[in-house]
Amino acid sequence: MTRQQIRKEERLIAKAEAKVKARMQKDPVVQMAYNMGYNAGSEHAVRYTIKECYAAALLAMKKLGNYGHNGGMKLMSEMDEIIAHRLTTEELIDQVYEEMGIRINFREPFERIEEVEADG
Repeated sequence: MTRQQIRKEERLIAKAEAKVKARMQKDPVVQMAYNMGYNAGSEHAVRYTIKECYAAALLAMKKLGNYGHNGGMKLMSEMDEIIAHRLTTEELIDQVYEEMGIRINFREPFERIEEVEADG
């Protein structure tokens, strides 16, 4: 998808959202239904995205020749441990930057992962 197509898609989404918001201001029942649907959809999307990230991590490690079944189980267990004990997502991202020299920036649509050169 080109940047122009992405911008066009974003404009269409913004128009649709504006229509929904205008309708919600007129009808509180629509507002309540929207919120219920939005929350349920968000929850589903988050779960799906996490599953996708776990699966991608496992396949990437296998492809790099670093993990089979046992190593994959250890990786998933360690990921769960890290996620369970982190304070915030930003702190986790900062820790990756500090310990590995990799900057994660999902605000950037095309180059979300950046290798940072070491000082000195």
